[in-house]
Amino acid sequence: MRKSVIMVWSKTDSGTHPNGSIKTYGLGDLLRGTIYLYQMSVLHGFNFIVDIRGHPVCQHLTVNDHAYMNYVDENRNTGAIKIINCHENNLFEYIYNASLKSADPLLICTNRFCNEQLSPDCKQFMKQLLIPNERYEAYLNEKNKLNALSSESPHSIVHFRLGDDEFFTTKPNDFSKMIHAMNMIKKYANQTDILMTDSFRFKEFLIANNFNIKMFNTRPLHLGALSTLFKDDMSESFKETLYEFFTLNTASKIKTCSVYGWVSGFVKYSSLIYDVPLVDLKIQQPRQQQQRQRQKNQIEMMRHLQSSNLKFSFIKK
Repeated sequence: MRKSVIMVWSKTDSGTHPNGSIKTYGLGDLLRGTIYLYQMSVLHGFNFIVDIRGHPVCQHLTVNDHAYMNYVDENRNTGAIKIINCHENNLFEYIYNASLKSADPLLICTNRFCNEQLSPDCKQFMKQLLIPNERYEAYLNEKNKLNALSSESPHSIVHFRLGDDEFFTTKPNDFSKMIHAMNMIKKYANQTDILMTDSFRFKEFLIANNFNIKMFNTRPLHLGALSTLFKDDMSESFKETLYEFFTLNTASKIKTCSVYGWVSGFVKYSSLIYDVPLVDLKIQQPRQQQQRQRQKNQIEMMRHLQSSNLKFSFIKK
């Protein structure tokens, strides 16, 4: 009998990395892990299934039924779901080979690194997982109308990931990051660009400084649902962040910059699955130019703090 492997999308709250980034899987992590297992299914020939029902995203996407739904439900909280983190090389092969002794499906949740050269079949498989349900489709259409987005008005994205500290009210504002991002926008953005960022405080910072760029009135949330911002209405913030992901998928281009050493998975896997050209702005700047820019940002930050008494408030509904 052909072995079945099920990618069980789950919230994996396991603290933070030493650099401060959240270990809980975000949407990019889950997409990457799903692509990895799809590629392993091609290599090993197992039957591959994805079950999204245990993750908040299932409220907004079409859920694909499968033959092992009861098995997943019975084992969801028993420790049967094997968590394989991105740097755990060869662990999947070890677990998979051991599982061949049993006829039961193998339950996995992983963010393992995948081959980023996606086959057409893999892209189509992923797109089938990311179909909005009827209610969320209506929500997308309503938001697109509100934001004047349509196929007749092409849009591009400039995206800044300022770090996972931005999701927590207990973390202080980092004006140097905000000023650097604002200067990058001045240099690289154009009239068709829509700003996306993981930092609501950065949006408020730009508004307070009368900075002219189009952005949505959305409240970013880590899609691992780990945040202390907007905790009174987290479900709405989740919907808004997922809306931004669907907006990425129809963009003509994505320009991105992250405080981390890697490109944000939120934009990377949108680019890979939907064939949207992606430009990493960080590698556009030579190292000497980056150092000069950091010095300039520090000077601007001191001037800004001396002349401004900005206070940030968060939108509450």
